[in-house]
Amino acid sequence: MRTGACDFTHKLLPFNAPKLPFQRAKPLFLQPYRMAEAAPTPNTPAPHPIQPKPNDTNPNPAKQVPPPPEKPEPGDCCGSGCVRCVWDIYYEELEQYDKLYKQDHPNPKPSS
Repeated sequence: MRTGACDFTHKLLPFNAPKLPFQRAKPLFLQPYRMAEAAPTPNTPAPHPIQPKPNDTNPNPAKQVPPPPEKPEPGDCCGSGCVRCVWDIYYEELEQYDKLYKQDHPNPKPSS
């Protein structure tokens, strides 16, 4: 005799069993805690990262001048007249470096 599909399914997945662990799972949206709630902490605000610390003794720290731009090697230029040649980029960076250096050192020492 042939058994029905219902009998086979009931043997594999007995959904009518009273104590299966996955039948009574609580939905996540009914949990009492929400992600947007703030954690209980004391009411002391954290120091602002932009404000200087009261322990700072030097209000104007000396600015460091970055190293000058690296000069391209003679073989770096292809010589085909590119719009943005490596030499053009080097001289633009060198001008920016000179401006920055003059801002930090307004009176350069005379070389004699």
